[in-house]
Amino acid sequence: GLARAAGVRLVAVDRPGYGGSPPGPFLPAALARLDDLGLDGVTVVAWSGGARAGLALAASGRASALHLVGGVVPVAAYDDPHVAAVAEHRVALVEMAEGLDAAALAAEVAPMLAPYPCDHALAREAQAEARGPVEQARVAAVPGALDRLADSLVAAVGGGLAGGEADVVAQVRPWDVDLADVTVPTTLWYGDDDHVTPVAFGEWYLSHLPQASLRVVPGAGHFLPITHWDLLLATL
Repeated sequence: GLARAAGVRLVAVDRPGYGGSPPGPFLPAALARLDDLGLDGVTVVAWSGGARAGLALAASGRASALHLVGGVVPVAAYDDPHVAAVAEHRVALVEMAEGLDAAALAAEVAPMLAPYPCDHALAREAQAEARGPVEQARVAAVPGALDRLADSLVAAVGGGLAGGEADVVAQVRPWDVDLADVTVPTTLWYGDDDHVTPVAFGEWYLSHLPQASLRVVPGAGHFLPITHWDLLLATL
């Protein structure tokens, strides 16, 4: 309803390994979907671990703009002391992965990120614990959000943890997208109280993307797309 009111046609896709999308490369599947729908020059919105996929699509020539919301950064960003200082647990994971098979490590780590098998009650419990009380209160203030997010998690892991495993690999290995190729206008959205992907991540992207601008949202956490969806849509 919010998308319709804002005049936005919203096409939401699961990244490979999540929900109904089989494991495999993201970009060919995304481009095929755009072809099926007859779409070109789309605005890409990518949240959190979707950053890599969003950047790849933005660099493909099929996008007119990119909105990166609370996006994770590639491993190269941790060479920046400012980034490393606010992401010690991520740096530790990268260091742990040195000399190890990334896929094997991902298979060990993914079950810590999401319960599987999973039902609605377990999803709500796991998500509340992961968010913490302040972020949980922000999300709970959006009518129906807690239940919808729980349902999303159940659907996401319905076929297994392949999506989560791919996310772990993406956090410990270089990405297959050159940021210099992302030449479309890019808006970087970060909450000033986001402890999952801190503002320093946005500042790093700001200095590495050709046409980027940084928008820091006061009082927002990592679930900015849920708590500020109307603001995002209005900007789109």
